[in-house]
Amino acid sequence: MNKKLAGIVKKAVVGCIAMAAVAIMLPSNAHGAEKRILEKEYADCQRFDVTSYGADKTGAGDSTAAFQKAVDYAKENSKNGAKAVIYVPSGTYTLNAYVVINETAYTIVCEDDTVIKSACAMWLKNNGTLNVKGGKWENKGDNTKTSNNMFQANAGTNLHITDAALANSYRAVFTRAATATLQNVTISGAFYAGAGASEKSTFTADNTVFTDCKMGVLASGKSRVTFNKITVQNCPDIGLQAIENSTMTVNESQVINNGSGYKPHKKNSKKREEKYRGHGIAASGNATIYVNNTTVEGNNQCGVSLSKGNVVVDNNCYIANNGRQGIGTDKKCKLTVKNSTIHHNGYNTKELKKGHNGIVIQDGSKGVVENCTISKSKNTGIWVSGKGSSLKIKNSILKGNKIFSISVETSSGRTTFVSDNCTYKNSKNGVSIVGNCKFKAKGKNKFKKTGGKRF
Repeated sequence: MNKKLAGIVKKAVVGCIAMAAVAIMLPSNAHGAEKRILEKEYADCQRFDVTSYGADKTGAGDSTAAFQKAVDYAKENSKNGAKAVIYVPSGTYTLNAYVVINETAYTIVCEDDTVIKSACAMWLKNNGTLNVKGGKWENKGDNTKTSNNMFQANAGTNLHITDAALANSYRAVFTRAATATLQNVTISGAFYAGAGASEKSTFTADNTVFTDCKMGVLASGKSRVTFNKITVQNCPDIGLQAIENSTMTVNESQVINNGSGYKPHKKNSKKREEKYRGHGIAASGNATIYVNNTTVEGNNQCGVSLSKGNVVVDNNCYIANNGRQGIGTDKKCKLTVKNSTIHHNGYNTKELKKGHNGIVIQDGSKGVVENCTISKSKNTGIWVSGKGSSLKIKNSILKGNKIFSISVETSSGRTTFVSDNCTYKNSKNGVSIVGNCKFKAKGKNKFKKTGGKRF
């Protein structure tokens, strides 16, 4: 062998050894989370692989202790000013208890095909911050009796989940005076709620799906919840609910086909699950909900329901094909509907004596409707009833509502009705006013192919 050939062979051998070393260092599925680790955001991070601490990637054994060790070592690493990533390779892992996250910031990165089976996975305490990327997180069994949350964030903590699937938990995410954000997440099969925000929590979900959960999301205790481009579907109790002075904003979203588990409740029932079941979006207990550029369709009872709550519907919302009402109010609510379509509601209600309308304003509630089209309600486009209830409607079209375009009635006290530059057409009756009503007509109100009162 001459020197030139010997040099070539030597280089080839060295290259093979180097390639073998790289193959040993990288997991077999290096295109997922490992590739993400090499990206700029993880370039300066030390990796803590849970399998290095004894995690069983077959799912047969309990990996809680191994995950906790990886978290604890990452915490020690951060004390030295270094950044760390907790890495979960491809495989199935079982967690029989919570992994506790506290006092510092952690990032957990999973491969796309990583499965973590646990009814209670991560518990954030003591100002801890957790960033979770990827993975399929699911209840390890069909245990609907547990009240554990898959991800629980206590006061002062921060939880961020992206590109993940969370399935079959009691609540997939629950915050108590904490901050949480979800992005590109699918939550399914929760047997109480997909997510819950309580005690002045701040909760945001973008491009997230809540599907086949008993309830999509519940906001309580003065929490602030924001949704952008989410889908809430096929939740048998209710889609979205805000109570207890909470504020919810729903932007560019779809709330569809919820409330299939509704059953007519007994009169004066005090059970919230009986009284408010069946709706797409609901506000009660002085909560406020803003709905913008959103479709609310095919829900069993009301598309939007208010009871001692406040709702603003604006910017090209489409509220259609809901079984009982498009929008329903009672008990001194405030409702504003602008620049939206309310169409074909009231055709599938199980309580035949209470429904069939596009919008209902009753029991002292106040309604403002502007620049809207309200059409093809089974009974009435807008129904106003009860002492102190009022409707101010402007620049709107009511067409094809079967019985009345608008019905205003009271047996005691007085109602208020102002019609400003509206068009009423193609209904059996235009406007019906019964009882003491303070009425005022403004602008040019037009009636076409309709009977009843004209002004």
